Amino acid sequence: MQVLLARAARRLVSAVALVLLVISISFAMIHAAPGDAALVLAGEAGGADMTTLEHVRRAFGLDRPLVEQFLNHLGRTARGDLGYSYLFNRPVSDLIAERMGPTLALTLCALVPSVLLGVVLGISAARRPGSTLEMLITSLSVAGLAMPVFWMGIVLMIVFGAVIPIAPVGGMRDVTLAATGLSGLLDRLHHLMLPALTLALVNLGLFSRLVHASLRQTLDSDFIRTARSYGLPERVILYRHALRHALMPLVSAIGVRFSALLSGAVLVEAVFSWPGLGDLALDAIMGRDTPTLLGLLVCGSLVTILVNVLCDLILAGIDPRLRTTLA
Repeated sequence: MQVLLARAARRLVSAVALVLLVISISFAMIHAAPGDAALVLAGEAGGADMTTLEHVRRAFGLDRPLVEQFLNHLGRTARGDLGYSYLFNRPVSDLIAERMGPTLALTLCALVPSVLLGVVLGISAARRPGSTLEMLITSLSVAGLAMPVFWMGIVLMIVFGAVIPIAPVGGMRDVTLAATGLSGLLDRLHHLMLPALTLALVNLGLFSRLVHASLRQTLDSDFIRTARSYGLPERVILYRHALRHALMPLVSAIGVRFSALLSGAVLVEAVFSWPGLGDLALDAIMGRDTPTLLGLLVCGSLVTILVNVLCDLILAGIDPRLRTTLA
């Protein structure tokens, strides 16, 4: 346990340098993009004449050199202050905390079923090599990998929102129902069904392919042949020995794919009008709200780093050999 905790501590320390790099690159890219936040803000105030623009730039510190703006932002971020939103006129940390819940709910409700079903499909395909079932699962997995997430969302919206209207196609809840209690929870889950299904189907193909390929390779390894020579039941060999090793690439893929999963959630939220971080990011991009964009990027990178550290610990728990290499 001490080795695992030491490994996690080292990863978290190295994460500081990574977050600093993310902030630097993000700041440079946002300010290199065409457009001016002052133009957007002045336009909302009723005009974009030079006097108004200068007043807006001075009020929000946009008239200062970029290096000074970057150092000020870096100092605030180090203190836990993500700045103040130009667009929403609120602290960025409050905006992110408000939208974090819906995005995490969408991500987890898509990740957990896709992982579980991917394991089941991967096992089913690996146990019957060369069968029609394996060909069918492989074909569906490749098709899922090839489908863009926004296209999948539009298709599901048409099928289950118009052709077979069994689920809402937008928003997070029905405003005519109570927002609290069991009815409110069921209503939110009902609205979550299509966005979560969209994100789950896109990732299901990857997870099932990983488990299938890894399990096929593991079942052909020497230690599995040795276990069969001892007369162990096939079920014991599969679930107690082979599956444990076959799941390691899946755990690694979850850590690597988590940032892509969050990116997919941004598109899904845009398609289904889900009020999460993706919807907030889209508004911030359209409004050139630099503090909000930078705050979202910092939080996204931190969440991704924490998930990767957790995956490292899970891998060490699955394979005891990693505990010695971690030391």
